[in-house]
Amino acid sequence: MIYKYRIPKYKKNHFVTIEFNELFIQQFYKLDPIQLVFETKTQDFGYENYVKDLYSDIINKYEYDLNYDNLWLNYNNFKKSYSTHFRWNIYENFCDYLVKLNKNQEAYEEWILLQEEEWGGWERDFTYRDSAIDRLIYFEGLLEKGLVGGSHI
Repeated sequence: MIYKYRIPKYKKNHFVTIEFNELFIQQFYKLDPIQLVFETKTQDFGYENYVKDLYSDIINKYEYDLNYDNLWLNYNNFKKSYSTHFRWNIYENFCDYLVKLNKNQEAYEEWILLQEEEWGGWERDFTYRDSAIDRLIYFEGLLEKGLVGGSHI
């Protein structure tokens, strides 16, 4: 959905923010998410907070109904709807949440997809940054198998 008005700057507990946030979340579940476009003039408007609140709602919805298939459906729609720029503050949170649910293999696989997505626009060979190596070692411990190879370094 292209919102025909100017998207309000995110101000915590402000009535305009609360109303828009409700609409933002409702439109997502109607499968017609409000489009956010990154522009220099709006970069300090806190739009990523609307996305963060939507992510929290997806998790809360799962914790209420415990429908794991819907959790994945909503999360994948969420990833398709909003760029890494808007998801950056919560970028790897879903992986941590899957670990909390004891879905370690799924967490690792999603983390790999996120790393590839992050490097997607760089037009160069995919490689891991130093902090990612630490994360790989963390997943090695969870999965109790070796994951770090020469291609990762």
